[in-house]
Amino acid sequence: MMMRYLLMCLIFGTTFMSIKIGLNGGFPPFLFAGLRFFVGGILVLLFLGGWKYLRQVKGKMWLEMVGGGIGLTGLCFAALFWSEQYVSSGMAAMIVATKPLFTMLAGILLHKQSLRTTTIFALGFGFVSVLSILLSGVTILDTNGIIGLLALLFTELVYALTLIRFSSVTQSLSPITSNGLQLIFGGVFLLLLASLFELPFTHVLTQGAIWSLIYLTVFGTCIAYSLFFYLVKATNPVFPTTWTYISPLIALVLGWLFLAEKIMPLQIAGAVGVLISVLILHVERVHLSKTALTNESDLC
Repeated sequence: MMMRYLLMCLIFGTTFMSIKIGLNGGFPPFLFAGLRFFVGGILVLLFLGGWKYLRQVKGKMWLEMVGGGIGLTGLCFAALFWSEQYVSSGMAAMIVATKPLFTMLAGILLHKQSLRTTTIFALGFGFVSVLSILLSGVTILDTNGIIGLLALLFTELVYALTLIRFSSVTQSLSPITSNGLQLIFGGVFLLLLASLFELPFTHVLTQGAIWSLIYLTVFGTCIAYSLFFYLVKATNPVFPTTWTYISPLIALVLGWLFLAEKIMPLQIAGAVGVLISVLILHVERVHLSKTALTNESDLC
């Protein structure tokens, strides 16, 4: 089981470098992302068995799939793929690692959750760390790079808000089915963006670009998701999500090793800070879950 977990972390960690290779090889960002998720979503449904439960999706639930696709995949990866034209893959990975911070913040805002001292500290420390990453970017990035980082941060908040609603309205559905569908609709949204902003497509693609698309579609989407859902069944829903602590570090190191990306001291400090704050929030969430279960058992 641990080997599957490490393989999942490795695959997710390599996706940021693969995106960079594909962009450098001639792919426009929206077309690149759209092909990955449209085809990847179909593979998830076909090979992970999600197609068996498509009949569960009825009426307005299809609109929820479309909204989830735009919020969870379309906007987030439009920002990621576009920004990686101007931002290092490692720096982009560090911003994406803030997902748990924004998810916790969105839960507090939407559900008016009570704040413990550790939660306040983790959120504050996390966003100060993000600020240090942004400040490190100011010294080495042009205007498009700064816009890319800000777009990534904004879409991470959109992701968190969408995730809370999507999770609540799809509880009765197979997670493989709902995620496969939202990937497909997110891919359609990205392909629509490509048709609006990237046509006519006249780029000559390198072999590296084509292989990066294949890798991201097969390994970065289908196989990574299959490992994730296997681990959810084999352990619990929380443990597999801890890939967000490891994969950004892998992305940072790979970008430095293979893409000659510079790592600034302030960027390292920010990256470590984000990961520490996310880890604190994870421990806090596990503690609250155990407390709730204990209270329920006491009432029985």
